[in-house]
Amino acid sequence: MEIFHFVKYSDKSSLTNYLNSNTATQKVTICFDIEDSIQDVFNQKNNQTLKKHYRLILQKLFLDVNKTPTIKYGIRINAIKSNEYTHDINLLKELKFIDYILIPKTENNTELEQLLNDLEINKIQ
Repeated sequence: MEIFHFVKYSDKSSLTNYLNSNTATQKVTICFDIEDSIQDVFNQKNNQTLKKHYRLILQKLFLDVNKTPTIKYGIRINAIKSNEYTHDINLLKELKFIDYILIPKTENNTELEQLLNDLEINKIQ
């Protein structure tokens, strides 16, 4: 069994914050959410700025990633129809060691096909 652990992250985070003795021996996927968890529910106008800020945090976090056999990394991206989707694809192109891309609900199979096509076009594996 593999555990997917969604973590809260900030400017002060480092990947070592999420690694402990349990992750050294257990298969675990550390997941970062840039979709629903990054939003200002009281002022939607702030969401674009917040999401941009958290993408920058992820870029910094993944600068020092060392691949291990027991730890994998996942990122939950924004919906294909959202304004943030293209920015998320650009982030995925830059990051190394992303093992899983978690997507929000899709309206239909066409959206999933578009995502797969976008990943291929952008050489995201």
